[in-house]
Amino acid sequence: GWAGQSDAGAYAMLGLARRIGDPTMIERGQRALDWLAQAPFNDGGFLLNYNADNGQWKDQDPVSQGQAMEVFARAIVAGRGVSGVKTLRWEAFLKKACTLHARRILQPDWKPVNTAEAFFVSPLSKAFQLFGDAEYKLAAVKAGEYYARRHLDMREPYWGGTLDANCEDKEGAWAGFQAFLALYELTRERRFLDWAAHALDVTLTYT
Repeated sequence: GWAGQSDAGAYAMLGLARRIGDPTMIERGQRALDWLAQAPFNDGGFLLNYNADNGQWKDQDPVSQGQAMEVFARAIVAGRGVSGVKTLRWEAFLKKACTLHARRILQPDWKPVNTAEAFFVSPLSKAFQLFGDAEYKLAAVKAGEYYARRHLDMREPYWGGTLDANCEDKEGAWAGFQAFLALYELTRERRFLDWAAHALDVTLTYT
């Protein structure tokens, strides 16, 4: 799926099964997320693209990883409220990804090239709420503050939040919006809400 979103369909099945009267969707969503949670890891996180012909995984980028982690976090929350759904594999996968990226972000030399890594902030925030690991919150706040310093005055626009652009773009601004809003929802600090409004205003200039 585009930008690591093949898990999004499986997540949606958990919520749609009851609405459309098809309980088999829950089992399909469970199986799909269980399978995706087997994605292999390296020092840069998890791989994203599975080739069914040769059984090999490849490709890696922060946008797709962050978006996939976000969907796994949402699927865990949704799955915990659905009878018969087992979220333990999804939780283990999300914890592994969040621990790796949180520790990387907390390193003193962490300095990402562009806004793409802002997509890690929301899943790290949700993972802190799910699992209580303080590293996740510390990393999320550090990343959010870092991107605010870079982009709020617009001397450097939000950029590089997409897979096919190396310039200012709406998805870079959206990455900032999602990150800042997640931090507001986590902390209720007004500054994060103000930053989210700024990033969304920038996003809307593209529509």
